[in-house]
Amino acid sequence: CPCLGSEHLVGCGAADGSAWWWNMETGDVGPLLAHDGAVNDFRFHPRRSSEACTASDDCQAALWDVKVGRLVRALPCHTLPVMSARLIGAREAFSAHDRCLMTASADRHVRLWDVRVPYLQCAL
Repeated sequence: CPCLGSEHLVGCGAADGSAWWWNMETGDVGPLLAHDGAVNDFRFHPRRSSEACTASDDCQAALWDVKVGRLVRALPCHTLPVMSARLIGAREAFSAHDRCLMTASADRHVRLWDVRVPYLQCAL
């Protein structure tokens, strides 16, 4: 999926559990390795291209620092594969919602996380 904050960044997930980002302007490519199942979703933060999240068949979502290729936080709270993960970007840089991650799973639950803590804000 493309990064909305930068038209030059693209990310993708793979069946082997890896995720990859590509900067089409510089040609840089980098792996994000932490999942034990297929990566179903890859999304950049809508305002900060150095942050991304992934969703996986290993029942986890992950938050990444793309600049250094480092796992910031794993969120293993679902009981079935996580199908979707989205970082929510608020218009105001210091809004509490600027640090939220939403996950949706095959377990029929949606979870909203505060990624600073990590703290589960809401489970639906």
